Amino acid sequence: MRLNEGIGGLDVEGNRTPQRTSVSVAALNRAYATGRVNQFDGGLRWTPVIETRGYTDPTGDFHDRFRSWTMRERLVRANGNADNHVSVTGPAGAASAELQERALADMDAWLTARTRLAAAPKRSPGCRDRAAWPTAVSRPRGNGSWSG
Repeated sequence: MRLNEGIGGLDVEGNRTPQRTSVSVAALNRAYATGRVNQFDGGLRWTPVIETRGYTDPTGDFHDRFRSWTMRERLVRANGNADNHVSVTGPAGAASAELQERALADMDAWLTARTRLAAAPKRSPGCRDRAAWPTAVSRPRGNGSWSG
């Protein structure tokens, strides 16, 4: 209870304030229902994100490519980069199922590579053999191969 009472709030710029923030329930429901709540901070700094999007821009669909760039910019703003974000746009409709299956396979390979990387021995200070230096992030390339 003390944590909740002393947690404070946010001003209109998103800066922390000592006072609690309040919102109308209707506005909050509307914000979540329309996808306006999406900060991409916190644990997403270390979480690989592979986003797939069917190309529906000409139809006026809300799920257009602009949302992909918005997502990427929010990651950059929150974390300083978007190294953990891959965005893939492909055909809409039933053809997008293949794209999603590929993305899932790529995500599995990406997480497997990161697990191996985390388990790799750390290089000692002064080690000049670059092959012994594990990279910070491994990331899928468009052709299914991996960098990092």
